[in-house]
Amino acid sequence: MNALAAAGLALAAWASRLPAALTAWAARGGAVVPYPWDLTAAAAAGHAATLAAAMTTALALWTGGRAALRALGAAPASRLEAGAAAYALGAVLWGQLFLALGLAGLLSVPLLRALLIAGAAAGCLELARRPPDLAALRRELLEAGPVWTAGFALCLAVLLPYALSPETFYDSLEYHLGLPRLYLLRGAIGPVPDNAFAGVPSVPAMVYGWSLALDSTGTAAHVLNLLWLAATGAALAGLGRRLGAPAAGGLAAALFAAAPCVSSAAQMTGVELAWTLFSTTALSLILGAAPRAKAGPWAAAGLLIGGAMASKNLAWALPAAGLAAAWAAAGRPSKRRVAWTAAAAAAVLAPWLVKNAFHYGNPIYPFLHERIQPGAQAMPGWRYLGSGATIEWSAGLAAGAWAWLKAPLASLRYSGRLSDSAGLVLLGLLPAGLAAARRERAWRPLLAFAAAAWLPLSLVTVLPRYLIPVYAPLALAAAFAVERPGAAAFLRPLTAALLAGSSAVVWRWGLPLSRLRVFTGEVSAAEFLSRSDEAYYPAPLYPAGRWLGEHAPQDAKVLIFGDARGFHVPRDHVLSTPMQTTVLERWANAAPDGAALRARFREEGIGWILVNHAEIVRRRLELSFTVAGKRSLDEFWARCTRKTFSLGPETMVLSNGRRSLDRWLAVYEVLSEEEAARPHAADDLFAGYDVTEEDSASVKR
Repeated sequence: MNALAAAGLALAAWASRLPAALTAWAARGGAVVPYPWDLTAAAAAGHAATLAAAMTTALALWTGGRAALRALGAAPASRLEAGAAAYALGAVLWGQLFLALGLAGLLSVPLLRALLIAGAAAGCLELARRPPDLAALRRELLEAGPVWTAGFALCLAVLLPYALSPETFYDSLEYHLGLPRLYLLRGAIGPVPDNAFAGVPSVPAMVYGWSLALDSTGTAAHVLNLLWLAATGAALAGLGRRLGAPAAGGLAAALFAAAPCVSSAAQMTGVELAWTLFSTTALSLILGAAPRAKAGPWAAAGLLIGGAMASKNLAWALPAAGLAAAWAAAGRPSKRRVAWTAAAAAAVLAPWLVKNAFHYGNPIYPFLHERIQPGAQAMPGWRYLGSGATIEWSAGLAAGAWAWLKAPLASLRYSGRLSDSAGLVLLGLLPAGLAAARRERAWRPLLAFAAAAWLPLSLVTVLPRYLIPVYAPLALAAAFAVERPGAAAFLRPLTAALLAGSSAVVWRWGLPLSRLRVFTGEVSAAEFLSRSDEAYYPAPLYPAGRWLGEHAPQDAKVLIFGDARGFHVPRDHVLSTPMQTTVLERWANAAPDGAALRARFREEGIGWILVNHAEIVRRRLELSFTVAGKRSLDEFWARCTRKTFSLGPETMVLSNGRRSLDRWLAVYEVLSEEEAARPHAADDLFAGYDVTEEDSASVKR
């Protein structure tokens, strides 16, 4: 009763903030979802094609996963759990297949399309032969609570238009989508040492690679990212039913989806929601397998744990969470069960480590690269991967401990970026949920799993979006406080009201509303990608990439300088991750003169150079050209390059009132010896910058 009272007080305190927030929201005007009648016919046709590509991919994943679960004898009895587990396991297996095809040099778009269509066709035949029991599924949804399931469906409906708009998230354009696009352009997965993220395992990126074979714009991959959330909701509803509180499962899905960081992750093509689905369905299979002696469910859980570990390095502590859940469910699990789970997880993760060892000489590339590969040519600034998100224990034990203790409190508040908040409703209910669930033996495995998964993560990161996989089981524990027998009656309507109100505020303040104009067709995707006011960084490289697609030969190779977002460049390319020495610097510093630098470009097969001056200005990029290297670069640039495309500089006013240099792009062609010998206009790459030549040349705006 004390726990329930605490929950009520926490939610009431939060409720006192809602009137002012809602007033501010109304004053800003606008809507978070478009009116259907605003949708143009062309936009509707485009969305239909995108959804067809996404659903074809999803159906192929589900079919493969369902067949694997049946072969292992691991399919859960619940329709919701079974569907989520099949989709998750299929994603892991198809992701590994993309990796295998890539390492074998078989990434042919026609082949990938044929395999996807065959998989989807097999799914259609399976559904025709064994139609789903819709009555049983309807019964499970009703047990999960009509209000809660409707709230979860509303979350998905609100987020769908954003998923059907172009991707602008920097990380997605650099590696979640950028790397699979590059692999498809090359027809193989090979070393990409200058993209520090190329060594980070990513099953979700491989799944996005499948969708890129059907939809090269990446929007279908954007929708697949939203489907991770939909499947996680089904898994939570199934888990609640398994643990004896079906309505808690429905509320958990709504609590989870309405968390600000989850809303943020759902409209960016990333890995956190996929990792969440894999870990949640692994927990589902572990709880279903605990009383049994069969190896199949344990192996299936191991594959899913391996899939999560092969989605993000931060998930490498997940086996301990699975072991803790199994122990809490049925005492010490047998060595055979643990061995099957560990072997299956290792089978998924090992190919990624072997790939890195062959490509980079470092199985955990780029981490610890200066120790594992001292003196290597490419030395990525791998600490950039965790910048702003890690706890700085190097500052001292006291400072690190203080950062660790205050991180949960910091995640309660709403900020300008949704990814920085877990939200007050979910975490306000959590203490009561943990207290209530702790007393129920059936719920102890859930708490053991959440604790064992949370602790290692909490010690290394303070960014809420990296904790999203832990918020799923915690949402289920929090929901139990509201839906367990004997809970105070006022908690249900209060929770429903606060979920609705806080979601409205969060969506209005945090969702990128400019995307709605693209969704309805009022603004074209090309125009949106050329200029966008929703981000804190300049617009993507889309205009220059489109120009290269129209003018550069199909086999052209491009050097991207000043930007790491290569997704919109439809030609093979080389780029550098921020915070590390760029390719151009290394080559220029190693060249004795301009002719030698020209020879290096010819050796690498690079015939075009794309420069994003706006991104250089934003990052205040400081380059490390030596005096001799800068001289070689100037000689090469004046004699061997010709500007063929330029756009900007243009300054715009962002929606937050800040002025930003939004567009300043240029494309240079690397001339042949014959063309270089003819008179042509020279263009200084660093015009408009202050260049000082001392021990090195520093380039600043």
